[in-house]
Amino acid sequence: MESEIKNLNRRQFLVAVGTTAAAAALRCRGSAAKAAARSSRPNFVFIFADDLGWGDLGCYGNRQIRTPNLDELARKGMLFTQFYVNARTLVPHATLHPTDEQMKPYQRYAPQGVPYKGAKQIYYASVSDMDRQIGRLVKRIDQLGLADNTVIAFSSDNGPEDFDIRNAVHSGIGDTGPFRGRKRSIYEGGVRMPFIVRWTSRTPAGKVDDKNIVAGVDWLPTVCSLAGVKLPAGLNPDGEDMSQAILGKPWTRSKPLMWEWRFRVFGDMAHKSPMLALRDGKWKLLMNPDRSRVELYDIGNDPTELDNVADQNPQVVRKLSERLLKWQKTLPAGPTDDVAGSNAYPWPTNK
Repeated sequence: MESEIKNLNRRQFLVAVGTTAAAAALRCRGSAAKAAARSSRPNFVFIFADDLGWGDLGCYGNRQIRTPNLDELARKGMLFTQFYVNARTLVPHATLHPTDEQMKPYQRYAPQGVPYKGAKQIYYASVSDMDRQIGRLVKRIDQLGLADNTVIAFSSDNGPEDFDIRNAVHSGIGDTGPFRGRKRSIYEGGVRMPFIVRWTSRTPAGKVDDKNIVAGVDWLPTVCSLAGVKLPAGLNPDGEDMSQAILGKPWTRSKPLMWEWRFRVFGDMAHKSPMLALRDGKWKLLMNPDRSRVELYDIGNDPTELDNVADQNPQVVRKLSERLLKWQKTLPAGPTDDVAGSNAYPWPTNK
């Protein structure tokens, strides 16, 4: 047992701890399980993977990594192809991580900055093991008779890491699907994530939603709506209630999604992006605060962000840029890397 613990890596530890804690909590429910199932307010189980790419799951087209439990979750729930996270790194989720002292017994030694052999096998095995642990959790929920009254949601915190990051070469294997950009980039590969929701009694089984644009900032108003709880008075959240989309009903997004990244984007030049971005309907605008490096993409027809149509659509650029810059001015002041939004990298090309 001791040797098994020593061989756990950070990703496996987080999944194991989270799954064990959730399973223990479910066991403690005991006789309350049936009462909870009858409750009008659902339970919510959120599962966020670390640095998992959009294309790392079988249900998203991956044919090399085995993820049977998440694939089954998608078959019994809904799969969204246009789900976005609003942070490109793990920082907003850092408070959930164990301390360095807590991690010491579980860390596998890997030389800093040295691409070690077997990175692909390690990454694939980590994703498959995560899938296995999630399967255990879902099975326990079902055994307790809580499936009809429990919303299970799965996603990732940001795109996969880049090979150039020290001690993270295994994450460089992560698959962003057809999208450009990785962790820290505000191109699609850095911010578009897998998103699966299962609510056995409410979500249509096996439905793939490739129309609706949904995001992490939508969860607060959505959870409140599904739970029948009013938002705090005076609160104007960045997100909006996406419960209709989760229930498979007609819904149209009214608020754009916006991003800012003030720091360096590591790795391949193709993943480096401007500092600001906005997604509104089919359009996605990227630019720097000084209005340099303006890029406009028709995401519906160009999800890979290779055909910059800014020059052909000046009115769209003007409208979206004004809204984006106005939003950026409301953000708190903070440090900005000198290389952020650099214009030195090559423009994307589809040739």
